Amino acid sequence: MIMMRMSKIERSSLTLGTLVGAVSAIVGWVWVAHPGLGVFAQNPGTAVLSDLAGPRAAALAQALVGTVAVAAGIAGLARLLSAKGIVAAAVLQILVFGALLQSSMVLNTAGYLLAAAMPIIGIVLLIQLFRRYPRARLLVGFPIVLVALTAILFLHDQIARLVVLISHGMLTGIPMMLPGLMFALIGLCWSTAAAASLWNTPAGAGALTWIVRHRVLFTLIAAGSLLPYGLSRVTWLTPWPQFGGVGIDLPARLWGLTLGVILCQVIDTRGSLSPAALIARTSHPLSGK
Repeated sequence: MIMMRMSKIERSSLTLGTLVGAVSAIVGWVWVAHPGLGVFAQNPGTAVLSDLAGPRAAALAQALVGTVAVAAGIAGLARLLSAKGIVAAAVLQILVFGALLQSSMVLNTAGYLLAAAMPIIGIVLLIQLFRRYPRARLLVGFPIVLVALTAILFLHDQIARLVVLISHGMLTGIPMMLPGLMFALIGLCWSTAAAASLWNTPAGAGALTWIVRHRVLFTLIAAGSLLPYGLSRVTWLTPWPQFGGVGIDLPARLWGLTLGVILCQVIDTRGSLSPAALIARTSHPLSGK
């Protein structure tokens, strides 16, 4: 059987998935031998499997599936594994690392990381707005700048406290964040590798046609998935805060608001549905061609 040439994205995702899988396997075997050192024992609720079967079982699953990731990755890079084999390995990685060894902590971590990056993201988007959308400068750009300057002028103490709070929380939370992020990265790498390996197959072509046909619906669902969460965070600035905003000071309320990322959702939706974005998604396939 003639093996098709591996695309850059497939090779890159397999390589990274193999490397991260090796790290996960090594750490997992250490935690099997010494469960007390592992994040599953130190932080109950870190993983679904740990809550169901105990820290050692979770560590064993991590070690075994990480080892499988290394073996499958090497075989895939050597073209000894077919597309179906890569997909089967990816399903196993996603099931274990993306579900059984996950918890809400990863979602919280992703939210906090995004919120911490929101000031930079906002500045970049504002610069692009002034550069590329002259009509929006007066209606959107200048009001945003005015609100930002007013906030800095009158709330500089609270903003400074917020920066200290974020920095301290991020630094102290690194040991808890790293395992979940590592597991999520493994799942991302292998899902990308599976999609890339199927790209030039009849099944991949059929899936692409179906996705393109319903692209607007999928974009709206993806962009609007966090809208209820964002709207609930906006209530933190009102006398009726929802979902955790009761009895907290202003810096924490501002931090909660940044977690809403509503602005990013709106911009993402608008940009994803633009004619240029739709053309780009259908003209530049996943294989990187």
